[in-house]
Amino acid sequence: MRRYFQRKGLDARWSLIEQMDDSMLLVTLPMICPFPPAEKQALLDAASLTERVRVLQTLLDMAGPEHEGPPS
Repeated sequence: MRRYFQRKGLDARWSLIEQMDDSMLLVTLPMICPFPPAEKQALLDAASLTERVRVLQTLLDMAGPEHEGPPS
């Protein structure tokens, strides 16, 4: 998560994030991450928290530098 935020230039209050319950974190993070609407919908459609974790991890992995366009 930290790498994703760094790559996207996002700030976070990590002390608060680290204190959050896992289920609350899995609801909050997708709302604040700049995912396209279809990706946010995939998170909402996840049937369980375990599935949401898997989808979120996939989205974070896909947002890596190897998946970004050429530098501007």
